[in-house]
Amino acid sequence: MPISREEFQDGKIDLSIPILTVLESGKFEAWNAEELYEQLQSRMRNNIGLIEVIGVLGKLVVDGKLEPKEISGKTYYRSTFLPKTGD
Repeated sequence: MPISREEFQDGKIDLSIPILTVLESGKFEAWNAEELYEQLQSRMRNNIGLIEVIGVLGKLVVDGKLEPKEISGKTYYRSTFLPKTGD
């Protein structure tokens, strides 16, 4: 997955960018942390950890970019930029 100019200049990857890209792809409405982790691993072929993904998800929720919802014991996330359907 390509990285941004800022990531290149800083020499580190901002996981919020690929996470939001996946969540805003529109293919699925919401993802849980494990599903996002697996998707990022396959897309980025990078050594990222599940704990790191969970931390970024929490920051994105605090920033108002993601909406979390507990369903069947798992927390699912969706972008606040996607239209809400079926609510």
